[in-house]
Amino acid sequence: PGKGYSVNVPLLAHTDDALYMKAFDEVAYPLIAAFDPDIIVTQIGADTFRTDPLTRLEITTHSYSYIMRKLKALKIPWVALGGGGYDLLNTARAWTIAWAEMNGVKLDPRLPEAFIKTIRPLGYPHRSLLDAMHWSEEHERNLALDAVEKSIATLRESVFPGILDSYGTITGE
Repeated sequence: PGKGYSVNVPLLAHTDDALYMKAFDEVAYPLIAAFDPDIIVTQIGADTFRTDPLTRLEITTHSYSYIMRKLKALKIPWVALGGGGYDLLNTARAWTIAWAEMNGVKLDPRLPEAFIKTIRPLGYPHRSLLDAMHWSEEHERNLALDAVEKSIATLRESVFPGILDSYGTITGE
């Protein structure tokens, strides 16, 4: 009876911003719309970022902020819980982006000079809150794209029909 309540999209190493956003747009966003929840609770970790040593994904603040904007656009009460990230500055930047998006605050993409002077001796090279969008190397990206497309197809086949039966039409079907 719990089928469809927990959905995972397996991602290969080197999944980049565009592929991450594709998986979100084609799986998570339609499922959220179909369930039409009263509240969204997210765990907003930053261990997906490309400089994080854990996942070997190629995600940047670009796709992270994109997903925050998409969640905000749902206009559903939203609780965000902090989460992982082994690159502490990435985690701080991610949570800052999420907080700003949730609160409708426009942030300067440049980090303050005083902050840069503090973090530089600690080995953090960042000068900006936001990263440029990133694409993986062609061969790795093609492997990751194939995996994302297979995952999406499998979920559309195995999970989406049960959701359609219970909750109505999923956008884009």
